[in-house]
Amino acid sequence: MTVQQIKKELKALSPKEQRELATYLVRLQNARDPDYRRRLAQWRDDRVRSHWLTPDGADKRLSKN
Repeated sequence: MTVQQIKKELKALSPKEQRELATYLVRLQNARDPDYRRRLAQWRDDRVRSHWLTPDGADKRLSKN
């Protein structure tokens, strides 16, 4: 199967299925990144409030796309 064929199949998926696939692909990518867990721990342990993203801030960022 070619990438072009895969893209055609993906276009036919429902939005929910496309989101599931996107999530899966990001997880695969993160699993292959040796620094991902370290960066994730840094983000989780960040105590500087100005670095935090509120739910409203996340909505605003996501609505830009």
